[in-house]
Amino acid sequence: MMSLEDILFHEELVKCSSYPEDAKWLEIINYADCTFDVNESQNLNPGHLKDFTRREAIETSAVVGPFFWWTYNKDSIDPCLQLIFRKSDVQRKSMSHGWELLLSYSFRTRLTSGYAKGTPRDGGIETMLKQVGRLENIHPLDSPTLLLYHELGSDNERAQRVLRERVREMENALIDRYAAAGGSSYLKDRSFDLDTINRDLAGLQCRALQKRPQAWKHVVERMEQAAMVYYEHLPDKERTVEMAQAHNEVLSRLSFMKSKLEGLENYTHTTLQRLSQLRDIVTTLTAKLESRLSIELAFQQHRIANASRKDSMSMKTLTLLGAMFLPGTFLSSMFSMSFFDFSDGKS
Repeated sequence: MMSLEDILFHEELVKCSSYPEDAKWLEIINYADCTFDVNESQNLNPGHLKDFTRREAIETSAVVGPFFWWTYNKDSIDPCLQLIFRKSDVQRKSMSHGWELLLSYSFRTRLTSGYAKGTPRDGGIETMLKQVGRLENIHPLDSPTLLLYHELGSDNERAQRVLRERVREMENALIDRYAAAGGSSYLKDRSFDLDTINRDLAGLQCRALQKRPQAWKHVVERMEQAAMVYYEHLPDKERTVEMAQAHNEVLSRLSFMKSKLEGLENYTHTTLQRLSQLRDIVTTLTAKLESRLSIELAFQQHRIANASRKDSMSMKTLTLLGAMFLPGTFLSSMFSMSFFDFSDGKS
């Protein structure tokens, strides 16, 4: 008999397609005596993947946005904490920039097994995982925390500051250049391209909406929950001073990231509000330009109508004059012919 999860998973599995990919295995084991530590990585034959680790999965192939999910398996023989951390819906120029991390920590063996997938453009998820082996005390949430910091490092905040500087430049270009003085003075500088500014505004808004802090803050909160569940179910004999220190480091880092995201959320919200204000200004300026152009167009049409009316009057005048003088001219030309000459030729 199959369980409910098996039925749901196999229904989703038949909708998917598989493609062969190069794979590697990474083994990191830390002992009390560091001389026995293991940190190895080699290519993995796809045919040996089944023998390498026990495989379990859940249907997350179509999830969007940053996704973090955890569950505690209350198995009486081998309880484990299972984690899924992925961001797979990111594409730039038709190329994927996604990654995923699936982990399962066994409370019985104190080993974490899992599966990681990335691309050459994700910054090197393999290199990030190898850094875990340099830690003195390994926590199950170390890998997700490193991956989170890799996604939300200082570069993300610098990008938002550069974006704010660009918004400030556009504000100076729009507000100072088009100060409310001199009536329609905004038409004096026709080299100022509002279409370009409108396109730049759309690009800036797209950049401001990338890596929304609200979504990543929810990820951090769920990671904190997973860390607390791990420590609650950790046997008392394994709650050493070193493990407590490693656990506190993870919680401290997550709390720090959460505080940064809260500040970034307010910062991004302000940027979006200012972008919205700039878009309103551009819309107003565009409406004024269209109104002025409509007036100029109506004025030109009025001039054309007057010119057409004058041409029509001239044509009517010529027609009237022709109707008055052409008959007399015709008769005079007729009587001037030799046929109508009745005078004596000798005289």
